[in-house]
Amino acid sequence: MSSLMLSSPTSAGTTGSSGFPFSTGNQGVVAGGSSGGGSKSGREGNTGARTQFHAPLEPEVVARLDEIFFKFLQKLCSDLNACDSKGDQIHQPLMAKKMQRLEASTDFRPFKFRIQAFTNAFHESLVQHGLTEDILPLRKVKVYLWKHKYISRFNEDGKKQKSKGNHVWNIEARKLPDPSASTSTSTSALTPSSTTGDAGSSSSKAAITTGFEGSPNYHRNPLIRWEFREYTSRIAGQIIKFARVGVPYIYTPRIWDAQMSCPAAEFSSPWLPKWLKWHRGELRGTPGPADTSCSITVVAEYMREGEKCKLELTFQLTVSDPEKEGELMDLPNEDEEEERDEDDDDDDRCGDSGDDDEDDDEAEYQYQDSGEATRGRGRNRKQGRERQTAARAKERQESKRRKQTR
Repeated sequence: MSSLMLSSPTSAGTTGSSGFPFSTGNQGVVAGGSSGGGSKSGREGNTGARTQFHAPLEPEVVARLDEIFFKFLQKLCSDLNACDSKGDQIHQPLMAKKMQRLEASTDFRPFKFRIQAFTNAFHESLVQHGLTEDILPLRKVKVYLWKHKYISRFNEDGKKQKSKGNHVWNIEARKLPDPSASTSTSTSALTPSSTTGDAGSSSSKAAITTGFEGSPNYHRNPLIRWEFREYTSRIAGQIIKFARVGVPYIYTPRIWDAQMSCPAAEFSSPWLPKWLKWHRGELRGTPGPADTSCSITVVAEYMREGEKCKLELTFQLTVSDPEKEGELMDLPNEDEEEERDEDDDDDDRCGDSGDDDEDDDEAEYQYQDSGEATRGRGRNRKQGRERQTAARAKERQESKRRKQTR
């Protein structure tokens, strides 16, 4: 495949031997703190914080990297025993029963990759395509992967994804057995998605790329192609869909972004009933006997890599009055969440291993916009749930007493 050649740059930037323009701004600038860096704990504060800023890669460079990246994924997803040049396995092993179920599925399935081995193997693939270290440094390759919209690095709790003690990256793909469906490259994989999305829908984009003939499994089953799904940010958290008259209502949403850890967001609504209001990221209020059910729209705005993102979520809020209905509604107060992987159940009990280098490198890069806003959020959610549980128990006892006196 021919390399992309560009004309001589008109700006002050320099051009590498591969034809890719690299300006000096792409080297990154450290803002705040001393040149020697600082501890991880100092990154969150506004004073003395160290934040790594990276200028975006040129569109021509990203287009070339995307082309190689999706061919690399085609090869990798077809070979579950793939290793990097050091012999380290790239795929995170899963339980045999789960692997059998995933292999039989025709829907999108998760692939879990060990970060260090995945990064090394992709960098080696770039070198094989002529993008050597002097043309495209490994640091730029890591920044490209950290920002990639087809890689999920964080779970809904804002923690780095782990599997059996190893930090992993998730990529979702499904098989395309029909060769006519994979004869061309989908442009959706190369086009940045809009920063505005509907969090209530499962919106996603998919990249369809041609097979990689160098794959060990290519000649054994040349009809297998893979379609990859883009991760889109959304409003997450338990949705409280039921409110009871006289009982405090508390709903605490949060933002899930596959490339960011719990970004701080401003929540608002175009319309709210008089008994509801937003206070420090929580929707609070106590409905009265005259209040009725209504539709609630949640609007979230947050910054992502210097760009303003906007998400929306709409749900139906049902207001119930035990005095009128004669009994308390004990319906579930949350949406059904996606089933978590079986091998992630013990993640919190597993120790860190394998990817400390990636953590240290990422610590320099991590874009910190949250500051003090996210501190204590988990504690506030826990206290809110405890207060709501106590209020429900009290209301349940009063309802029983009213029934006995009738």
